[in-house]
Amino acid sequence: LHSLRYIHTAMTDPGPGLPWFVLVGYVDGEIFVHYDSNTRRYVPRTEWVKAPGAVDAEYWERNTRIAQSSERNGKVSLDTLQER
Repeated sequence: LHSLRYIHTAMTDPGPGLPWFVLVGYVDGEIFVHYDSNTRRYVPRTEWVKAPGAVDAEYWERNTRIAQSSERNGKVSLDTLQER
C-alpha cells in the first residue's frame, strides 16, 4: 500500500526572491516532485522518478501545464481573499 499526496501553497508576500506559489508531491512521505512560481516547471526530486522509463515521455510537460493551472487558480483565490 502506498500513499500519494500533493500540497499546494500560495502566499501573498513570501519575501524577496521567494516563490509565491509552491506545489510539492509526496509518495509515502517522500518528496518526489516540485513546482514553484519562480521556475514554473514540474521537476523530479528523487532518483527513481528521474530514471529512464519511470514515467511516460509527456509526463513532465503535462504535469507542468497542470501545475501552471493550479498556480493561476491560486492567484485567483489570493486575489479574492484580499478583496474581502
